[in-house]
Amino acid sequence: MKRFSSHYFLREDGTLGMFPVVEVDDNGSILSVTEYGKSFTETAAVSFYGGVMMPGFIAYFDSLEGIDSSTIRKLKLKGFTRFASNDNVNTSLSQLVTCVDKSPNLRFENVLPPFFAKEDLEKYIHNLTIERAEALCMYPSWGVLKAGSCPGIVVMEGLNLRTFEWTPTVRFRVLTQ
Repeated sequence: MKRFSSHYFLREDGTLGMFPVVEVDDNGSILSVTEYGKSFTETAAVSFYGGVMMPGFIAYFDSLEGIDSSTIRKLKLKGFTRFASNDNVNTSLSQLVTCVDKSPNLRFENVLPPFFAKEDLEKYIHNLTIERAEALCMYPSWGVLKAGSCPGIVVMEGLNLRTFEWTPTVRFRVLTQ
């Protein structure tokens, strides 16, 4: 079991909460999420990461033409941990891409646009996680930090945590796949 914390996290309702402790099992499934808010104190056996903890972004491909494991590795550097397509998934991608039965009207976005306020950040993250998981009928397994889900956990680091403005140093750290 691993325990992670950060300054902020994406709640189930799509807003940002403060100082969570997220417990995960060895397979990356979330066992519990507890929000401590300003009462959070340093705790033994909790790995703390500066930034915003969120479920991994979800990429949807209309077609898998030109998509390979190298492309997926590059997308993971941008916060994506879940990949879906209604195209036939070949054996080399079958462990990375989930085949879905419907073709949702989802635009593929491979990077967050610059944002300038907390509300903008919440909106973009909500779209790439919760809304996308719902459209793919993968919610609540993907797209949300809650007990019983397995979304892949990512921390956005380098963000200005006072104003929530995008900075040139923003990067994504994948905590669980």
